[in-house]
Amino acid sequence: MGRGYVEEWKKKGYIMFPRRNKPDLKIYYDFMEDATKYVMYDKAKQIKIPTLILHGTEDEHIPVEHSEKLVQNLQNGSLVIIEGANHGLAVDGDYSFGKKLLLDWLREKN
Repeated sequence: MGRGYVEEWKKKGYIMFPRRNKPDLKIYYDFMEDATKYVMYDKAKQIKIPTLILHGTEDEHIPVEHSEKLVQNLQNGSLVIIEGANHGLAVDGDYSFGKKLLLDWLREKN
């Protein structure tokens, strides 16, 4: 997420987040202000259950380095980087690969 994007979000007061097969989600800037009150990497250290993080190399909102740092702070975390996937984990509009990874992981843990 670029700096100009955040500044525009703050100025406008909200952003519209596109969702597949659903109306866009309106996210108010208060969300960002609240999120900055916490160091989520520290909070992640308290998570004890197995945790899977899927991250696309073409994610236009979150740098992959954030997920790499997050998984290092999890007690039982796994990170799978999906080549070519966007923030919604779609590769060329196809969401099936990310879904399959998640379902396979859940079956393995069950």
